[in-house]
Amino acid sequence: MELYMKTLLFHELTHVLIFNPQLMKELGMTTTKIFDGSFVTFINSPRVLTAARQHFNCPTLNGIPLENQGGEGSAGAHWEARYMLGDYMLSTDYFENVLSDITLALFEDSGFYKVNYY
Repeated sequence: MELYMKTLLFHELTHVLIFNPQLMKELGMTTTKIFDGSFVTFINSPRVLTAARQHFNCPTLNGIPLENQGGEGSAGAHWEARYMLGDYMLSTDYFENVLSDITLALFEDSGFYKVNYY
């Protein structure tokens, strides 16, 4: 239970610090387009793209989609689980969540934070 509460706190603090749809939009980190028949918002900031291209071994990747389902607290405010399963910034809980290099890159791309990837 203690680990769950720490992870939940870290998740919610990340919303305050950077993972906020309005803030990411104002910082020019997002693009919204039609994908699979519905509007999807993608994070396409430079370091996120670099980390994602490396992680997925896809040099032409154009962005990481955000959740497009659920209420206002889920849609656009979390990574899409189909792509980022296991990351702590999903809208659902998993047994073991991780802090990915892609999420760390999001912090750094904001311009507010210097990230230690180690």
